[in-house]
Amino acid sequence: MDTAFINSYRHKRDTFYKWKEETHFVNKISLAFLFACLTAAGATIKIFFPFTPVPLTLQVFFVLLGGLVLGKYGGLAQVFYVGMGAAGIPWFTAQSALMGVTGGYLIGFVLAAFLIGWITDISVQARHFRGLIVVMLLALGVIYACGSLQLSIILRTNFIDTVSLGVLPFIGKDILTIFFISLIGSVLLSKKHSYESLQ
Repeated sequence: MDTAFINSYRHKRDTFYKWKEETHFVNKISLAFLFACLTAAGATIKIFFPFTPVPLTLQVFFVLLGGLVLGKYGGLAQVFYVGMGAAGIPWFTAQSALMGVTGGYLIGFVLAAFLIGWITDISVQARHFRGLIVVMLLALGVIYACGSLQLSIILRTNFIDTVSLGVLPFIGKDILTIFFISLIGSVLLSKKHSYESLQ
């Protein structure tokens, strides 16, 4: 492969990382709000199954992507999404979503996005494809754990039934999402050891 092309690509990748760190606070907040809106858009694409009260949506895609692109501000995007939904903006599946069977997943979105942003900000290994796969699986585990916990409390289901209702219907789609997001991250994220090394 052409060396000049590779060097140009690496320079642009590092420039993006540097811009993400240096850009004004207002821009970071604006990007976080954008990803909150994208998550809301993902929630409008719903597929309902007869065997679970939890719909399949595209929210997880934007949760993971937000944490990847925005770092810790990806978590803030989900705080915006959940907080504004709780305040009355009608972009949840239902107004009672936080207290219903899907509420735990919403809390999981916040924690998962913060986890991705934190790990990829401090670890170079986590910015490579294999590392990203691990990080994304951990984040998905957080979403499933939070979602399943509230689901089981509300429906009073045992462990097997909870997994059957709240995890198994979505795991295939979410694994594919993780693979795709990890590919994007391995291309976009700088492999420099720190922001300071870009100075």
